[in-house]
Amino acid sequence: MLYCDLLHVDLEQHILAKYLMDLSIVDYDMVHFPPSKITAAASCLSLKLKGHKWIPTLQYMSYTERDLPAVTQHIAKNVILVNEGITQHAVRISWCRQGVCVIKCQ
Repeated sequence: MLYCDLLHVDLEQHILAKYLMDLSIVDYDMVHFPPSKITAAASCLSLKLKGHKWIPTLQYMSYTERDLPAVTQHIAKNVILVNEGITQHAVRISWCRQGVCVIKCQ
């Protein structure tokens, strides 16, 4: 993920951003968002969840933090739905099987 390379994030943040993107793959409500915007929103949300701020360096990729709330909200909704066991079981099971310690699988 180019965004993660530009942000110089650690492995944990990188994996979290990938997980957040995976959740959006099976969400039909997100098909109208460009993949680059989903990647940017997942990276932004990963940063925020880990207590960091959006880095303006990424603006040259055409997205600012203000461009991402709708996508970020969809991704956050997906996290809640997965945690409540309502949807996206395949993605959750896949990540649990991989033994990724960043994502808590209950």
